[in-house]
Amino acid sequence: MGEKSSANQGIVVSGNASFTANNVAVGAGATINATKSSVLDARASLERRGLQEIAERLDDLLAAIEQQGDSLADRDAVLQSTTRVAEELASDRPKKASVMAILNRVAGSVSSVAAIATGVEALKAAIGTLM
Repeated sequence: MGEKSSANQGIVVSGNASFTANNVAVGAGATINATKSSVLDARASLERRGLQEIAERLDDLLAAIEQQGDSLADRDAVLQSTTRVAEELASDRPKKASVMAILNRVAGSVSSVAAIATGVEALKAAIGTLM
C-alpha cells in the first residue's frame, strides 16, 4: 500500500473564520460550471420579478447548447455569451439593449444548429415582449 500524504487536499476553516462563496470546487479534477450557476441566479431573479417566461426560454437555450453544442464551431464562446446574458438578466436592472446585442451575436454564430438557433430566437422574443 502507498504512503498516506499529510498534505491538505480539502478546505480547512477554523476558529472564528468564515467561508463564503458562490461556487466552490474541491478535489482532484474538480470544476465549476459558471454557466449553470449564472442561469440559476438569473432564474431566481427573473421569477421574483414575474418574468417566468424569460427564465424558461433561458433554460431551454442552455439545454439546447448542452445537447447540440458539440456541433458548434466555438461552443465555449457561445457558453460564455450565454453566461453573460444570464448574469445581465440576474441583475436588478438588466440592460435590455445589452442582452439583445449579445443574443444577436450568438444568433449569428449558431445559425447552423437549428435547435440552438431556435432557442436564441425564442429567448429574444420573450425579452422583446416582456422587458
